[in-house]
Amino acid sequence: MCVCMYITQCENQYCCSFSLKPDRNMMFELKLIVLTMMLWSSGVRGDPQTLLINTGCSTYNASNVRSFYDNINGTFAELRGDISNDSKHFGTAQQAIGEVLIYAMFQCRNYLSKNDCLSCFNTASTQIRNCSAANGARVIYDGCFLRYIASIVSRNINTQRYHKNLHVIYTHV
Repeated sequence: MCVCMYITQCENQYCCSFSLKPDRNMMFELKLIVLTMMLWSSGVRGDPQTLLINTGCSTYNASNVRSFYDNINGTFAELRGDISNDSKHFGTAQQAIGEVLIYAMFQCRNYLSKNDCLSCFNTASTQIRNCSAANGARVIYDGCFLRYIASIVSRNINTQRYHKNLHVIYTHV
């Protein structure tokens, strides 16, 4: 079999001026190209794994609500930045503007992409706000978890020792 690009007349016969004989390698490559194009056209969709497994809110509320919300927004913004800029799957953040100290921790599964991890964090940070001004809260999804704890900062305590104690609490829970 001959595939002709140009047909010319040579000595009372039609001849191929360029012929291409298909072989097994060429057919394999053609099938591979078609398969690749089909996969690209279908698009790749992520799965942030946001099936809610557990949620919990403290029964006690923050005494200084304005300071609480300023600090919770700051810690969540820091965690979001760590995920989106540094591609981290685990992070902690703390902020103490005013008299309320917020310590937050987030982790997503290591196999999640950066976008899926960020999407899971956004879902968790929205859900955890349903706890309003609770002193502590947690949200657990199948792909990630987020928790925070708030306390009143006294000028007389050693905040470095306090942060170490919080780290111990979080690692043993």
